[in-house]
Amino acid sequence: MLNAKLTAALIALSLVTAGTVAHAETPFVAANVSLKNVDFSNPDEVNGAYNRLRRTAAYVCDSRTHGRANGVNDVDCAAMALDQAVIDAGQPALSLHHAERLGAQKAIMAKAKLAEDKKQYAAK
Repeated sequence: MLNAKLTAALIALSLVTAGTVAHAETPFVAANVSLKNVDFSNPDEVNGAYNRLRRTAAYVCDSRTHGRANGVNDVDCAAMALDQAVIDAGQPALSLHHAERLGAQKAIMAKAKLAEDKKQYAAK
């Protein structure tokens, strides 16, 4: 697919009361990011396309910009929108880059958690 469509279905909270579920209207914001001229065999271009998708996902999911306050965390929304955009793009190189970026983020978070745990253990 030459365009990756970022649709952040900004999920409204469901209200569950007495066995009935009431859904608020689900507003959404969408953006198209063109991947038409991206050479997916060039790692720099893949990185550039990925960063455009990431920035657009952050913009689409920014509750301050779009004036929504429905309980969806902007960071989680952007992560889901980016995941979907990468899937929709259908480009293996972009999918691999995304997986590598997510792996690096998880490794950094795990190291930070380990350091925090060590501090707490040493304080005991």
